[in-house]
Amino acid sequence: MGNDLTTIEAAELYGLSTVYIRKLAAQGRLKCRLAKLRKGATLWLIDAPALHAFMKNRAAPGRPKK
Repeated sequence: MGNDLTTIEAAELYGLSTVYIRKLAAQGRLKCRLAKLRKGATLWLIDAPALHAFMKNRAAPGRPKK
């Protein structure tokens, strides 16, 4: 699909780690699908509009200001 990003592309786009992107996908917080590759490997494909919406609405990182 044209709106899918790999975990590497998604991580680079927002300056996050690929581990964090996979964690969000595994928790169901990002719309994604798994693509089966050769030799049993899998590839997480993240829905780009869903990622943009998530990043727009997520809480700011770090401790809240007083």
